[in-house]
Amino acid sequence: MGYRVIGAPAGEVDRLRSIAAKLGIEVVPRIHIVADSPRDLPKARGTGLVVVEPTSLEAARKAAVMKSIRVIRVSPGMQRIVDRSTARLLRSKGGGAIELSLRPLIRGGLGSWRWFAVSLRRAVAYGIDVVLVSDAETGWDVWHPRHVEGLAHLAGVPQALGLTWISNIPRSLLAEVGNNG
Repeated sequence: MGYRVIGAPAGEVDRLRSIAAKLGIEVVPRIHIVADSPRDLPKARGTGLVVVEPTSLEAARKAAVMKSIRVIRVSPGMQRIVDRSTARLLRSKGGGAIELSLRPLIRGGLGSWRWFAVSLRRAVAYGIDVVLVSDAETGWDVWHPRHVEGLAHLAGVPQALGLTWISNIPRSLLAEVGNNG
């Protein structure tokens, strides 16, 4: 499928590296933190890509300004955090992106599609970088890049953006945190 780098939970990286190396894929540690309030964010540190999934608007705003956090995960029902303030805060710290998982599109109902499409269109409107992830637990859960591109286009996003959200944007974020993946 052409993937060169995958993110994995920090505890799984060592186990996956030997398998991925045979396929020519680099495995990058991914630290995922769910933050109910801004008080949960000081623990948002680690070696690798730090991703925060805020469950409140206040946590999202705080995460957007913290230098150690490069990615804010937008879960279903939290699309309201994809707004002008988030865009301004991400730019003020020098960059970052929002992340959307493709997994809810398979497991969720029509509401999941609405969350996905609204989040993408708002990100485009406010100039926020997006990372689209499959959240694969097995090789069978991985989405082909062209399918991801098609989903983004179906949601009303210019076709060329879909591929950049699974290739260029993640690569630039990894370069910012010191991983040359």
